[in-house]
Amino acid sequence: MPTRRSLKTRPRRSGIVGVIMTRANLRFALRMSAPPDLFEVRLDHLIKHLAEVEDTIKKLRAPII
Repeated sequence: MPTRRSLKTRPRRSGIVGVIMTRANLRFALRMSAPPDLFEVRLDHLIKHLAEVEDTIKKLRAPII
């Protein structure tokens, strides 16, 4: 069984998170030529537009949280 490296020896990798809170943010995220490492989609802010936003979220070119 491979041994785990301690947290101190693991290389740190910084990432960029894009936060989507509005439909305008979502449209902008789709047009980005260099998207961030992942997107945080704030569904609590998009609750009134979920039906409209649902298909668009699938088109994002980065993982979502």
